Amino acid sequence: MPQAICRLCLQHRELKESHIIPAFVFRWLKETSGTGYLRFSDKPNLRAQDGVKEYWLCGCCEQLLAEEAETPFANEVFHPLCSEEKVSVEYGPWMLKFAVSLSWRAAHFLCSRGELTHFDDQQKAALIEALERWRLFLLGQVPHPGKFEQHILPLHGEISDWPGGAPPNLNRWAQRNPEMDIASSPGTCYVYVKLPRFLFFGFIKVDKPKDWMGTKVRVKGGRITPSAYQLPAGVGNYLKYRMIRCSQVQLRISVRQKQRINQTFRDHPDRVANSDAFRALRRDVLAFGKQRVLRADDET
Repeated sequence: MPQAICRLCLQHRELKESHIIPAFVFRWLKETSGTGYLRFSDKPNLRAQDGVKEYWLCGCCEQLLAEEAETPFANEVFHPLCSEEKVSVEYGPWMLKFAVSLSWRAAHFLCSRGELTHFDDQQKAALIEALERWRLFLLGQVPHPGKFEQHILPLHGEISDWPGGAPPNLNRWAQRNPEMDIASSPGTCYVYVKLPRFLFFGFIKVDKPKDWMGTKVRVKGGRITPSAYQLPAGVGNYLKYRMIRCSQVQLRISVRQKQRINQTFRDHPDRVANSDAFRALRRDVLAFGKQRVLRADDET
């Protein structure tokens, strides 16, 4: 194991290999897929077994985030809503720590990949301030993230429409696809992390936070429930772009890989039919029609 400065506690220690998006997400995706494998948009022709990992955290900090954030979110929110055992759940103070941990890790990862070329100097300064505030909050050294709020948009259950219309992969994107980004527009920039069924936004610089209605993750706890959520129009358009981007990944899958996927489907028809991935596809067909879904898949 390498020895270096832990990015959370800033102590020189032996570092563990840490997931950027938590490991339980990828375990669930594999278990509920039709093939038992993962494919990611940056390398769609390669089967994958796990998500991105980096040697960033010491063992103590890795355990801290697991116990105080990841485990309660996985057990109390993610699995119950993904399995559709429940339509609403309550959450405690751990939810804000989980959301902050996503924003903090995703922002560090995207920065390390040079993803800030679209940021101006003011936005870069705000990001540095946000990262430090989030770090201190995760360590329990400040009581809340301050102006660097965390927001969540749940996407569990069948989705049949989207403001301004949606491409016919809406349910597959909402219910299956993990991704992350740092988005910016005049007056607004935020870290965006998508898990299956959930969108998380970590505010970096948002001029009109009141335009986000029903989405704020509360310090002491709250409830995720079917409700009226409202996002700024620009954010809705950005998410529609993410859906289209996801659908276009199909274009980059080679003929050979498509043949391997189809053969896996033929070899394991029961697994495919009972998978969450097939359920998401079926919901797209019900929402948009078989012809539109198949035509879109052929075009992409």
